[in-house]
Amino acid sequence: MLAERLDETLSLGGRAIELAEQLDRQDVVCHALNNVGAAEQWLDLASSRLHLARSLEIALEQNFQEHAARAFTNCACGEINQLGYSQAQSFLDRGIDYCVENDLATWRDYMRGVRAQLLLRQGYWNEAAAEALDVISNDQATALVRYPALVALVKLRLRRGDPSAEPLLAEMNRFLERGAELQRLLPYAAIVAEQAWLGEAEIAEALRLIDLAETLSPTRAMFAELASWRQILSAGSDAGDTAGMAAPYRMLLAGDWQGAAAVWADLNAPYERALALAQGDEPAQRAALEIFETLGAKPVASHVREIMRRNGVIRIARGPRQTTRANSAGLTQRQMEVLQLIERGFSNKRIAEHLTISPKTVDHHVSAVLGKLDAISRGEATAAARDSGLI
Repeated sequence: MLAERLDETLSLGGRAIELAEQLDRQDVVCHALNNVGAAEQWLDLASSRLHLARSLEIALEQNFQEHAARAFTNCACGEINQLGYSQAQSFLDRGIDYCVENDLATWRDYMRGVRAQLLLRQGYWNEAAAEALDVISNDQATALVRYPALVALVKLRLRRGDPSAEPLLAEMNRFLERGAELQRLLPYAAIVAEQAWLGEAEIAEALRLIDLAETLSPTRAMFAELASWRQILSAGSDAGDTAGMAAPYRMLLAGDWQGAAAVWADLNAPYERALALAQGDEPAQRAALEIFETLGAKPVASHVREIMRRNGVIRIARGPRQTTRANSAGLTQRQMEVLQLIERGFSNKRIAEHLTISPKTVDHHVSAVLGKLDAISRGEATAAARDSGLI
């Protein structure tokens, strides 16, 4: 299953279930259903959900804690892959609570990383940062457990223009050097593609990774996001077979950016919606620019402005200057830096480490920021800063 050999997974899994039921080995039934259900998500979603639900039911009834945690994880990841975000949220919340109750720290942190990815897609960037950072700050977490959180945090920092994304991306690359499992390669290749689009990575390298992922993908459905990135990076490239791909990717590959943007809007995925709009006409690009600005995706907004200029668009909104906004609130440059890190979910300790200043100095800066923004909490300060255009 982990090697994406789907047909063999279903064949061997089916045999295992049959034999285990004859021998009344419910642990084996549970485990095999889990693997079969995870593999089926790309082939038969209804059957996948049925098998995963049965696996989870058995695990909870029989108190197979590891199998239950695995089932929660696979259910959530399957729903995210199929863009079922509300269902994924439910599985993650239940699964993380279950792991906390049963002291399953490894599965808890893995799911928290997945939840950070979901929060990122839904536009809750501060919450995504806090969730991912908490996992990565755990020295006991293995490379495998850290990976989902790394995916979320690297994407977030890339989109916000934070140079601290690079060490985390290097960690992802080191993990892949041990073996290019497709489920790890897909998000890494997507990140490098996004970097290349922004002019921060070589397009040739991004296309190489995309081609590698394509050769490893057993179904076209798994390749949907990377197919759309290849089309962006290599205009005029053949989209290939789009059957089975999620609707917004299929629409984009067919040139229907309006339809794709509408689907992403219905899914409450603002960044993906803006990416689709950025491929449209001038009004759509202006709408994309506004979304990127609102999210705080400054490098992406700058790139879209450049695309619009090359296309001859004039009178493009630049957004208020950060210095002007800071001065209007009476914040110093250092206080603005602290505010931005608060908005990213950093604790005072992490702010001190990031800025190489003492924790006591950070305490003073945070107090000053809250006072100048007339806020009584970090969350309230972030909300006030967003409302006033500070961040």
